[in-house]
Formats: sequence, structure tokens, C-alpha cells
Amino acid sequence: MKGGMPNTSLRALVEAYAAGKNSQDVAAALAVCHDDFMLDTPCFGTRSRGRAETAAQLELFFAAFPDYHAIVDDLVARPDAVACWGTVVMTLQGPVLDIAPTGRTARVPFVSVFTGRDGRIESERFHFDLATLCTQIGVPTDRLLATLAALRPSPAFEEAS
Repeated sequence: MKGGMPNTSLRALVEAYAAGKNSQDVAAALAVCHDDFMLDTPCFGTRSRGRAETAAQLELFFAAFPDYHAIVDDLVARPDAVACWGTVVMTLQGPVLDIAPTGRTARVPFVSVFTGRDGRIESERFHFDLATLCTQIGVPTDRLLATLAALRPSPAFEEAS
């Protein structure tokens, strides 16, 4: 177990984090996260490190998808890890950098895996199918990936993590 989870269970922290994200309240979501929290979204090719970088990515995401919310079907929890799955629902109502809003809604299955350290959430790895999202919001997958390249970590970051 990485540093243990004193006082508050990781499951409760994940539930608070999810409530913050479901209401697009970045400060509330990150309030339960470690200072060096990492949000890894493999299908976007993005990974943030630290609250400030994560806040910037979440603000950009919620500006594009202001109705984002996750419907959790179930979860499993250990003292140092939580995994949950369900469906994320989001409408592309704002721009994604240079991609214009389409007004189309996506309902996409997801799995998130969280780790904890020192009574905080240490990381989230957020998995979903990019092709399904892109098809449903009406944006070509290659276009979204090219646009998101601006948010990808530098090679030096990748080597250090």
C-alpha cells in the first residue's frame, strides 16, 4: 500500500472527486487530490501532472463539454486503489482548441482507475473509446488527436514518469 490512506477512504475521496467533475467544479474535484496528482487519458494521449496543470486541462475539457457527467455502474475498492466503470455523457457545446462545437451528444462506456497516497487521490487513469466519442460528436478521430497534440506532455516528461 503506497503510504496508506489515513482518515478518509479512497472510495470516499473518489466519490467526492467524481461529484466535483460531474458538476464541472474543478476546485472541488481537485480538493481531494494530492499536490502532484496525475490525470492520464490514454486515448487523448494526454497526461497532466500537478493540480495547476490538471485544472487547466479540466477547464478546457469542461468548456468544450459543459454537460459532462459520468454515470457509474459499479466500482471496486481496495485501500490504495479504486476502479469504476459506467457511461460518460457529454455534448460538444464549446470549442476544443480549433475544433468548433457540433452540438452532438456522446454516450461512451468508460473505466477509471484511481490510486491514493497520504490520504489523497494520487492519480486517475481515464479509459474510453476515442472512435466512439468522435463518431458520436461528429469530429474525425485524426483531427481530434492532431488538435490534442498541443496538450501532450513533452518527451522529457514521459521519460521522467
